[in-house]
Order: sequence, then structure tokens, then C-alpha cells
Amino acid sequence: MKEFKGTKGEWWTKFSELSLLSPEGESIVKAGEIGTPVCILPMPLGGIDTKAKNIANAQLIAAAPQLLEALDKASKALKNIKSQLTKEESDEVLNAYLDAERAIKKALGK
Repeated sequence: MKEFKGTKGEWWTKFSELSLLSPEGESIVKAGEIGTPVCILPMPLGGIDTKAKNIANAQLIAAAPQLLEALDKASKALKNIKSQLTKEESDEVLNAYLDAERAIKKALGK
């Protein structure tokens, strides 16, 4: 995979009712066995389902390294099979490949 310069290790989430940033609590994305903080998402004040949305956002962020790796593999596979397809299929695969490459570049800050 293209080089990911972010925090290495498995990312995971934890919700804490105690927070210096929000009286409602916060979701924390951590990495590795020691739990290096990657991201803190303070709970917004009020609103409907804010805790569920906050936790869902944290889970998506925690999945980012795995999503990036899977997208990189899919992008390589699309590039490899493109030549074996009909023109119409090839165009569809090319568009998917280009979308994947744009997303990978965005994730890598390029």
C-alpha cells in the first residue's frame, strides 16, 4: 500500500462520560495496545441521537486504516482486470478505479 503516515496499529473507540471538552462526554479513537489517542470527538450539546451519532462517527474514523488498506487492494485488483473486460465493463471499472485512487490520495493527504 502507498505509505500511510498516520498512527500505526489497530484503531479502536472508547466512549467516556467524563470530558474536559464537553459536559455530555466524548468518543475517543485510540490506536495500539497502549491506546495512543488518535482523535477526540466531544459530544455536541443537545440534539437528537447525538451520542449515537458521535459513537458512529468515532467508529468510522477508527475503521479508516482498514478501509484505506481494503480500498488500495481493490484499486490494484481493478487495475489488473481492466484489460480482460469489454469496453463498457472496462469504462465502469476505470471509473471505479479512478474514484478509489482519488479517495486514497485524499486519505494520504496528496
